[in-house]
Amino acid sequence: MIDQSIYVKRRQQVAKFMQDDSIAIIDAAPEAIRNNDSAYRYRQCSNFYYLTGYNKPDAILIIHKNKRKSFSYFFSKKPNKHDSIWTGELYTNKKILSTYGFGKSYY
Repeated sequence: MIDQSIYVKRRQQVAKFMQDDSIAIIDAAPEAIRNNDSAYRYRQCSNFYYLTGYNKPDAILIIHKNKRKSFSYFFSKKPNKHDSIWTGELYTNKKILSTYGFGKSYY
């Protein structure tokens, strides 16, 4: 995994091009179901991954820019036993903050 500072810089670069007092909402790629209970191998949206480094579905990145600085908020699916068995472990908010360098993280 790339150092989190790279993702922070990328989000700050996006914010530079935003107007003051605006927000950008960027969502993760959805899972694609192949048939009934079988999904295709997951592939994250390249733009979302470039800004976050996060490679799981059901996530949203919000970049808010005011006149002085920008803030990043991240929303993800809450970890549960079902997902950890079938698709792999989901990170907690605390792990997401320490790994990806967002301002705030929520479920």
